[in-house]
Amino acid sequence: MKRTFLLLIGFIVAAELAVLGWGWPNRERETGPDVAGQIASMSFAPFRDGQSPLTQVYPTREQIEEDMARLKGLTRSVRTYTSREGMEAVPPLATKYGIKVIQSAWITSDATEKGRTTNDAEIDSLIQLAHDYPDTVERVIVGNEVLLRRDLTPDKLISYIRRVKANVKQPVSYADVWAFWLKHPEVAQEVDFITIHILPYWEDEPVGVDGVGPHFEKIHQIMSQAFPGKPILIGEAGWPTQGRQRGPAAPGNVNAAKHLRSLVETSIKNGFDYNLVEAYDQNWKYNLEGTVGAKWGLIDADRSQKFPLVGGVSEDPGWKWKAGGSILLALLLLLPYRRDLLEGRLVLALGTIVFAQLLAALFVRYATVSWGAAFTLWTTASPLIVGAALIALCLGSVRQAAAWTAERLEAPPLWLRRLMAVFAVYAVVMAVALAHDGRYRDIPVPQIAILVAAALGLAAMAKLAGAECRNALSGLTAFGGAKGDRWLAVLLPLAGADSLVGEGLALIGDDFVKMHPSLNEQIPLILAGTVSNCQILVLAGLLVLLSAPHVAAVMKAREEKKTEAEG
Repeated sequence: MKRTFLLLIGFIVAAELAVLGWGWPNRERETGPDVAGQIASMSFAPFRDGQSPLTQVYPTREQIEEDMARLKGLTRSVRTYTSREGMEAVPPLATKYGIKVIQSAWITSDATEKGRTTNDAEIDSLIQLAHDYPDTVERVIVGNEVLLRRDLTPDKLISYIRRVKANVKQPVSYADVWAFWLKHPEVAQEVDFITIHILPYWEDEPVGVDGVGPHFEKIHQIMSQAFPGKPILIGEAGWPTQGRQRGPAAPGNVNAAKHLRSLVETSIKNGFDYNLVEAYDQNWKYNLEGTVGAKWGLIDADRSQKFPLVGGVSEDPGWKWKAGGSILLALLLLLPYRRDLLEGRLVLALGTIVFAQLLAALFVRYATVSWGAAFTLWTTASPLIVGAALIALCLGSVRQAAAWTAERLEAPPLWLRRLMAVFAVYAVVMAVALAHDGRYRDIPVPQIAILVAAALGLAAMAKLAGAECRNALSGLTAFGGAKGDRWLAVLLPLAGADSLVGEGLALIGDDFVKMHPSLNEQIPLILAGTVSNCQILVLAGLLVLLSAPHVAAVMKAREEKKTEAEG
C-alpha cells in the first residue's frame, strides 16, 4: 500500500512538472500597448483550405462576404492583390460593411500572349472598379513585387502604371520591397505615392521582434530622404505565427502580437500609413514558402483570431488541453507495466514514471506542431508515418525501462535499437536538407528531441539499474562496434555543424553583400545571425547528444579489441 502511494505521488509530481512545462512558456505575457481602435488596413486574400490561385480554385462571393463581415470594426481598410478571380466582389461588399479598399491589379510577365491577356484583364477590371466605387476604392496599386520577381522591366511596368493613371481619379502606386524602390527610382517618378514592404523577418539581416519599431523608423526615413515629397504607404508589415526561425526573428503568437502593437504604436507616433499583412492565414502558400509562408494572418484558416489586440497574449491558449493529453498518454504508456513498477526497484519505478511523462509531453508537442503544418496530403501523411514510428519508440523505451525496474537486465530488443538507428539516419538527412535548402523548411527540433530523450533516458535508466555508463549508452545501438556506429558517431555532429554553417550562409543575399562588401564586416554579422537563432542552436546540440550512444559503442569496441589483442 505504501509503495502504491509513493508511485501515485511520483506520477502526480511528474504530471505537475508536465503542466509546468506546458504552462510556463504559454503564460500570458505583455506585448506592448493595446491597439486602440481599428487597424489602419489589412491585406485581404480570403482563400480557404482547398482553394488556391495555383489550382485556380477561388473563394465564392458568399465566403468573401463572410470574411469581409468578420473584419468590420477590426480594420478601417483592406488591401487586395488582384481585381479578378472573384475579388471583383470586394468593393461592393466593402461598401456594405463600411470598409475602404486599396484595390490592386496583379501584374505578371508579359512575355507570352497569356501573360499579356491576363495583365490587360487585370488593368481593365481595376479601372472599372475604381470608376464604379469611387467612395470605397480610395487608392489603387498596379503590380505587387513585379521587379522583385523580375517579371517585367521597369519600363514595361511604368507603361501599365501610366495606363491606369490616365483612367482613374484615385492616387496610383506600385508595391515592392523597400530596397527595390532604391534600385529603380525611375518608377517612383510615375506614382502618386510609394508602397513599400518592410518585413523584418525576411530582411537579409533579420530583425528580432524587439527591434521592429526602430527598424520601421529607419527604413521610412531612408525612403523619405530618397524620395522627398512622396507619400509613403507601408504596404506590407507582418510577422509569422508558426514556422522556422531566421536569425533572431522567431515566429509565434506572442512575437506577432508584439510586432503588431509596435507597428501601430510606431505609426501613430510618426504619422506612418501602414497595412498589416495579413487578415487571414493562406494555407496554399505552403507550396511556395513552407509553413512560415502560410501563417501570417491575424486570423487562422479556421477563422479564429489568434491573439487579442488588448491585454496579455499566450503563445498557445490551448496548452491546458495539451498538458492533459500528455498526462493521459503517459498513463497509457505506463499501464501495461504497472506490475513491474509495483514489484521492482522503487527508484527505477519512479524514474520510469518521469521518463514516460517526458516522452509523452514531447510527443504531444510534436503532434500538435505537425498538425498545425498539415497543409497537403504529404504534410499530413508524413507526420502520421513519423508519428507512428515515434510512438513505437516511446512504447519500446518505456517497456525497456520497466523491464530494468523489475530487474530483467537484458539489452533492449533489436527492433528498438534498429529503430533508433533509423531515426539517427533520419536526423542526419533532415539536418543536411535544412543546411542546403532550408529557407522554407521547418527546423525539426520536436521530433529529434524525442529521439534524444529516449536515448539518454534509457541510458540513465540503465545506469540506475547498474550498468557502467559507457555500456549503458553503447547498448542502445543496433550496430555494436560496426561501421554503422562509426559513421553515425561522425555524421551526427557533422550534421549539427553543417546546419549551423548553412544557417549562417543563408543570410548572405545580394543586398547583404552590397551593404557589407568585406569579409571583416560579413563574418561578425553572420555569426551574430546564427547564434541568435535558438532553434538552430538547439537542433545542433540535439544532434551532438544523439551521437553519444554511437560514440560510446565505437569506444567500447576499440577497448574490447585492445583487450583481446593484449590477451
